[in-house]
Amino acid sequence: ATDVEEVIQAYLLEREILQMVKITWDLLLAVVVVGTHLLTLEVLTLLLVELEETLLLVVLFFATGSNSVEVQQNAPNVNDNNSYFNREKVTTEDPGNCTTVNQIENNNEVQNSDEKPINRGFALRERLVDDLYKDDEIFKHQYVDIADADDDVMITGVNVKLILESWTEFNMDPILKENITVKSNYIRPRKIQKHVIPYVLSGYDLKGHSETGSGKTGAFLIPIIQKILVDPSSQRQPSEIAAPFALVLSPTRELCLQIYDQCRKFANGTFVKITRAYGQFNFGVNLGQLKEGCDILIATTGRLMHLIKDKHIDLSELKYFVLDEADRMLENNFLTSVREIIESPNFPPKEKRQTMIFSATFPPEIEELANEILRSGFVTASNNKPVSANNRVKQSFLNVESEKMECLKEMLDKEVKTAAEKNPENPKPRRTLVFVETRRDADRLAVYLNENGIKSLTLNGERKQSEREMALRKFDRGFIDVLVATDVCARGIDIKGLEHVINYDLPQDAVTYVHRIGRTGRLVTGYSTSFVDLKKNANLIPELIKVNSSKFFYTCSTIYGWIYCQRICYICSL
Repeated sequence: ATDVEEVIQAYLLEREILQMVKITWDLLLAVVVVGTHLLTLEVLTLLLVELEETLLLVVLFFATGSNSVEVQQNAPNVNDNNSYFNREKVTTEDPGNCTTVNQIENNNEVQNSDEKPINRGFALRERLVDDLYKDDEIFKHQYVDIADADDDVMITGVNVKLILESWTEFNMDPILKENITVKSNYIRPRKIQKHVIPYVLSGYDLKGHSETGSGKTGAFLIPIIQKILVDPSSQRQPSEIAAPFALVLSPTRELCLQIYDQCRKFANGTFVKITRAYGQFNFGVNLGQLKEGCDILIATTGRLMHLIKDKHIDLSELKYFVLDEADRMLENNFLTSVREIIESPNFPPKEKRQTMIFSATFPPEIEELANEILRSGFVTASNNKPVSANNRVKQSFLNVESEKMECLKEMLDKEVKTAAEKNPENPKPRRTLVFVETRRDADRLAVYLNENGIKSLTLNGERKQSEREMALRKFDRGFIDVLVATDVCARGIDIKGLEHVINYDLPQDAVTYVHRIGRTGRLVTGYSTSFVDLKKNANLIPELIKVNSSKFFYTCSTIYGWIYCQRICYICSL
């Protein structure tokens, strides 16, 4: 019983379970009262709590819109689906108004006027490193020849040619080498790793670009860990103020957590301490971890600025600075935050640190930033495809101007029927990530799929971080078949075994499209299906043609079709 209580406290923020039951009961009563007039019942969310090997699923119903006034009145603490189980609103940081941090972390929680904010966040139990290795063990047969399918990488900006053909070609720390080759089953370096790692080890600043799923994270983490391990000054005792040797900035919390897990996997068993810092992660727990030791810090800009402002972190010992997914920093004034961090007290000038910047594209703003933060003579590693789709993803397009829900359901039902031929006891569709334009669309679509027997959850930027991480974990472990998401999932997220990406709503630009479909095809062939409205998506279609150098897989409707001709895809009327 004690173990269960501890787990419940960690996942449900202490006393919340009783309040959840009361809210759920009130809402269910309200649904009964409203009856058939409740036409806008939107959100069904499943809260996964791992109690050893047991699952605790709490189902909460929320109603919004003009037809659900009664429900809103019975549940005054439900703020437009932004909070699912907290009667008391949770702040992401310490008391003390930190408006800049809240804006940058995109904290969408709305404080109730009649309740005081509480200094409390969530602290989801992190995955064991052995579990991360088990994931690699499952997919190790796919690692053998994966590098052969990578885009070729070109090096410019330097006359010295360095390349790493195998993990044995430099004097790697034996524990690090075992973690990479034996426990993680990385047989040989990926192409981006072959070219980037030796230059990072040699001390060059670097600007990197390659296709999605190409191994960029390992390309900068592995040499940084190696350099810390061989530096005699790196072994030290923890202090009250964290002073990392390496800082990796990430634009999203999910990517931050993913890099953190990869770094833990590589550094496991060494003296190198890895810590992460991002919004809505319990601030007290975060500080405690920083004080236990912080050699490499993986962070988002908002939480890092807060730590710097309150003097919980000292960057004077920083030797390695990495900016990942830099083009995403163009959104929401992230670049302003990056510059504020670089200009903060004790942040080493570029002459006294090694800097790496990775980006899917290099628009003028990112080029300008690169010239600001990189030393002269930096190396550029690129596949020379400014915006290119992963060639392991087979793309198909379907003209769907209306009835998209029914079309999606038919696709998934067909997959279930096919799966039933091989596994009649538990037929499932392919593991599918569905991208939509808005979180309201995500909620509606997930409810619709659940009502039709397809296990689904949603993930978007307005969910609390605990809900976002639990949804990803549940999808990653196969407890649900479909994850309906906004573009918060478009970049960097690596979901092993993801087979199919569906663009229920096409994005506004080709770069986001490339990142979306790049969630699949990371190890083996993946598939993407895009619902196309030729009127609504007319401006995007020429861009999609440009970013695809390989054949489109096409599906013709009764009116329009995709025609493949001379390695270029055209749309025409039939």
